[in-house]
Amino acid sequence: MARTIKLNMAGFEKEISKFSSDAKNLTSVKASMSKQGSRMSGIDRMEECTREYNKVMRSLNNLLDRDAQAMRDMKSKLVQADTAVAAKVFGGRKR
Repeated sequence: MARTIKLNMAGFEKEISKFSSDAKNLTSVKASMSKQGSRMSGIDRMEECTREYNKVMRSLNNLLDRDAQAMRDMKSKLVQADTAVAAKVFGGRKR
C-alpha cells in the first residue's frame, strides 16, 4: 500500500525559515575561560573540555546547515513533482 504524505508548503517554508534562524543563533554559542596562570590539572581539563565543546558546537552548526539545505531541496523537488503532475493532469489547459 502506498503511503501518502501531505505537506502544507506555506507552513513548511515557515518551518524552514525558523529552523535556519535557530541554527544561525547557535553560531554565536561559545564557551571560554581563562587560566590566568593557574597550573592546576583540573583547570587544564576544563580548558580541554571548553575546546571540545566549541568543536562540537561547530559540528552541530554544520549539520543544522546541511539539514536546512536538505529541507529546501526537498521542497524544491516536491514543487517540481507537483508541477509535473499538474501538467499531466491539466495538460496545458487553463484552469
